[in-house]
Amino acid sequence: MRILKLLNDLEKLDVNAEFYMFIMSGEKGTLTSDYLKNSKVKIIYGKKGVKGLIDFSNKIKKLDPDILHLNASMAAGIYAMIAKINGIKTIYSHLRTSEHYGSGFLYHSKQKIFSILMNFFSEKIIGVCDGVRKISDTPLEKWQTIYNGLEISSKEINNDFEKYSLINLGRQNIAKNQVFLVDIIEELVKLDRTIPWKLNFYGRSDSQIEKNILNKVKEKKLEKYINLCGETMEPDKILSQHHLLLLPSIREGLPGVVLEALGQGVQSIVSDLPGCNEISEKIPYVHVVNNFSAKDWAEKIYQVCMQDNPDKNLIRDALKKSCFNNQNHIENMRKLWNI
Repeated sequence: MRILKLLNDLEKLDVNAEFYMFIMSGEKGTLTSDYLKNSKVKIIYGKKGVKGLIDFSNKIKKLDPDILHLNASMAAGIYAMIAKINGIKTIYSHLRTSEHYGSGFLYHSKQKIFSILMNFFSEKIIGVCDGVRKISDTPLEKWQTIYNGLEISSKEINNDFEKYSLINLGRQNIAKNQVFLVDIIEELVKLDRTIPWKLNFYGRSDSQIEKNILNKVKEKKLEKYINLCGETMEPDKILSQHHLLLLPSIREGLPGVVLEALGQGVQSIVSDLPGCNEISEKIPYVHVVNNFSAKDWAEKIYQVCMQDNPDKNLIRDALKKSCFNNQNHIENMRKLWNI
């Protein structure tokens, strides 16, 4: 979605460039039709597996782009090598997470090889936050941080919200650690049973994670405090109605949902992760909990909720003045691509 937003912004600026989206899976995605609405974008479908690498080699050689910008996590290393063999001069690899997805000797050995290839064959490695650099061990001279940006409305924000209402917004995923939130609510209720705490989950469901959440809610008798609300087509509106955003992830790059919450004047309680810390260091309305103790999370939530809530426009303005605004992102990407 962030790449789509960037390309649509560049189309409005009528930049002198054409963009080819190479879809490695070879499958039509949820946003494919949206990409094709952009007059400057063309889509090329790849293939899966080893055949896909051969197919990529043939197609990249024929296309011969001025710049190859890879969004394939650590696997970008193998694609960068193939592209360089085929004479592509300028190759960038873009990393969007600061933690590994897998575990075990075989996984980490493969990631190490990918890292070596990526650093060797890429002219530059781009990270969505400074903390991402540790995953690729990239030399500083090859590294550039380009923060994702949020387009910030200048329209006055209504300060209304439901007090003590908490939201977790995003797809259900193990890395998002949503089941842990049930333990946090249990501790919050213990802190003060007179407060009408409410936690709303919004986002695409995962059957197993949803089952685990519901089983834990039932076991702890927290049904009146927790709601599974499914997906929403109005995330900004939904965010603005809540007191706090909770993000207890165990893995993130630069968490876009935290920026989206700030854009609606909503504070966040977040995990101690590089991208979360970088936002927190620049914007005081993002509060980091440095462990996964449900009691510590509950105490931080309680502390923030008991304080007078700042004016939502003040929170939004802090985001607007920071490096996380959309204009900065566009300018940095244009400089990178020289367009």
